Amino acid sequence: MLALGIPEYRLPKELLNEEIGVLTAMGVEIVVNTKIGKDILIEDLREEGFWAVYLAVGAQKDRDLNIEGNEGVEGYYSALDVLKKLNQGHEFDFKDKKISVIGGGNAAIDTARNMIRLGAEEVNIIYRRTKNDMPAHKEEIKEAEYEKVNIYSQLNPYKIHSENNKIKKLECLEVKGGKFDQSGRRKPVEIKDSKLMIDTDIIISAVGQEVEDYFNKGKFKVELTKSNLIKTEGDFSTNVDWVFAGGDCVSGPSTVVESIQQGKKAASEIDKYLGGDGEVVKKENFERNISSPILEEQKSRVKMPTILLSERKRGFKEVEKGYSLDQAVEEASRCLRCDVKEKEEVI
Repeated sequence: MLALGIPEYRLPKELLNEEIGVLTAMGVEIVVNTKIGKDILIEDLREEGFWAVYLAVGAQKDRDLNIEGNEGVEGYYSALDVLKKLNQGHEFDFKDKKISVIGGGNAAIDTARNMIRLGAEEVNIIYRRTKNDMPAHKEEIKEAEYEKVNIYSQLNPYKIHSENNKIKKLECLEVKGGKFDQSGRRKPVEIKDSKLMIDTDIIISAVGQEVEDYFNKGKFKVELTKSNLIKTEGDFSTNVDWVFAGGDCVSGPSTVVESIQQGKKAASEIDKYLGGDGEVVKKENFERNISSPILEEQKSRVKMPTILLSERKRGFKEVEKGYSLDQAVEEASRCLRCDVKEKEEVI
């Protein structure tokens, strides 16, 4: 997913390859072009001598957009398919096209920003809830709008209109907030006779991802939830005692950082399962003498410098330029939290 699902303007391939190189230098063997459930089964790993298996297969399948007129029409795509093909070097002819991206998550934002870089005439994000309800990161939404992506909220795509098998318009219905649902957001309720037509050449569906359970074949099958996620306990274990799981295939679509965090915690639990103490990374305790009173004050994050809008539209150059030396020192002087206690505070 890091290599194929994240645009290069956010994660340059050079940096990703460096990170992968760190892992291989530590002795991690990476076996590619091997699909669990097709080329090899989970039990085969057990027979090869692996005492524990960690499933981190992600949520790499696009959810279907239930909309009239999308079958077989030219110009209809899924977000993950577009993102993967772009990262593989595939060239799309989207120059001077009007593009509608349906969805409100990070995949929708990434897709829309990619379209800007491919020279689209107009890029619209269509989202059925309010803008504040969008699950995409607020910073990413802000960057997309800076790059001239239009965000239309409280619109529910209803029908795709085409001529000669080519998309011409997207018919939407306006919605209002209804009762709160399980996500804590108001359920979209369509407003009668509120039809809105949007001119568009390309429609890209980004309404969410789900787990593709291709791995769940053979005699050892992990239990899945009603949402088709892998069911785990607090220690990341599954119903198969030597199989553990974490990341998007357990939590649903989240962030790379959250998946890495789960992987770190799971490594500790797997170490315990194998008879270790769970301290994969040994903790270092140290004392520090404070020569002056502790001063606590709010200090804002140093703003990350970025390239100009004109540069962004010319290609996939990394948007964030990185800190200068002075900026890095200033940012490093900010404590995210304070673990230092003065003597009178110690209980």
